[in-house]
Amino acid sequence: MSEYTDIIDGIQAYGRNYGLIYTRKCGWIDLGHANPQGASTLYRKVQEANGAGILRRWFFYGQPMRKRIFGSQWWGGLDVGSYYNLDAQLTPDQVKSVALGIFMDVSTMTENFQLSLSRFTDSGFSAEDLVSNVLGFYRAVNPGYPYIALCEPVSLREAQHVWNTYGAVGSNKNMNFRPYLYPTSPGSEQGLVSASLPRFLDTIIPEAPGALYSRLSGPPPFLPKLEHKEAPNYSPWRRRQGPMQSLRPKKLP
Repeated sequence: MSEYTDIIDGIQAYGRNYGLIYTRKCGWIDLGHANPQGASTLYRKVQEANGAGILRRWFFYGQPMRKRIFGSQWWGGLDVGSYYNLDAQLTPDQVKSVALGIFMDVSTMTENFQLSLSRFTDSGFSAEDLVSNVLGFYRAVNPGYPYIALCEPVSLREAQHVWNTYGAVGSNKNMNFRPYLYPTSPGSEQGLVSASLPRFLDTIIPEAPGALYSRLSGPPPFLPKLEHKEAPNYSPWRRRQGPMQSLRPKKLP
């Protein structure tokens, strides 16, 4: 969840992986959520599974619970995610649609998990979370496209006005992949509007589990016993072992 001190001027957003900006087309954007790294990993996994043999078309995808400390990303705690299996051969467009469907599925899992910790944090489904994730996905599959600029970031003063007038992002829960838009000028009587995603973030149709892929309840049953010993906990919440490590089955040779 972003805090008031995370707000930066929109002109400072380019090339940064942390900070909170307000935009006219996409609402609040958390630059950490909009980082394309996680979505790039998923996109690559779907591509690799699509080119693999029938027994290797499954994979795990999870999003780490993360916290920013002193301007950097600290990775730790839990991976929230699931196992998935490709059930059909995909076209390039279907690869993107399946990847986006899985990405949105796991994003919702992650926010639900954070919401279950509401006694300790109001992070789950903050106004900026899901839309920022979608932005990060598009930046991953279409690198080089100026998505942040197209969202039309505003100045620091305007962003602070939105926060001070309409409340913290954590107090405005958004459980949909649609931006919350607020007036940026003092004196406006218009309130919060749940808008549609701008066209440039709505060109890929997310594919739900079904004919093309399925969500698994755990790892495939044909994994060697050694893999089960190394990863005994197969719940969607995977405990991480260090800054960039996690307990997951190794790839079959």
